[in-house]
Amino acid sequence: MKSKRNIRQPEPASIVVTRRGRALIEKDGKILLCQRIGTDYWYLPGGKSNPDETISRALTREIEEELGRKCRAGELVGVCEHLFWDKRRKTAVNEINLVFAVDFSKQLPDKVVSKEKHLRFKWVHLDDCRMGSFNLLPPGLNLHLSAYRPVRTAFYFVATTDRNSRNHNTYFCAPQKRLEPESKSR
Repeated sequence: MKSKRNIRQPEPASIVVTRRGRALIEKDGKILLCQRIGTDYWYLPGGKSNPDETISRALTREIEEELGRKCRAGELVGVCEHLFWDKRRKTAVNEINLVFAVDFSKQLPDKVVSKEKHLRFKWVHLDDCRMGSFNLLPPGLNLHLSAYRPVRTAFYFVATTDRNSRNHNTYFCAPQKRLEPESKSR
């Protein structure tokens, strides 16, 4: 008589794709970073878009929720894809981040207080980001932000995080191109 073996079928492969709007907010040579309280990483403010809204609209909504201020999403300054394994959900994630310059009618204060209790904000010099003083996600964003500022080059890159560790790889996917102001001809 054959013994019954409990053979576990593999789970179907899945990947979650998220679209996020991120804000590049500058003031006095610093940029505003956001941190979820209780974590060790920082990121650009903004958030996930709902299925029925554009990414730029999601960005302005998220900024208003987080900072209590209305803003306008300006020029698209970069795109970064972050491929990683979400241990909590046990699934692969492809996070597509569109980074916009953001304009406010009134400048933000030196001390930015979150309207959401789980977040905090901090102004950081670009040099500190470039030197790796902050665990900035997605990986590689610090290099692109420091390159963007002095020469205003748009960026596009893909960052991957190893499923079993915190090893990161960054792939430069497109040549950087200098952004020129649009002509105002009629």
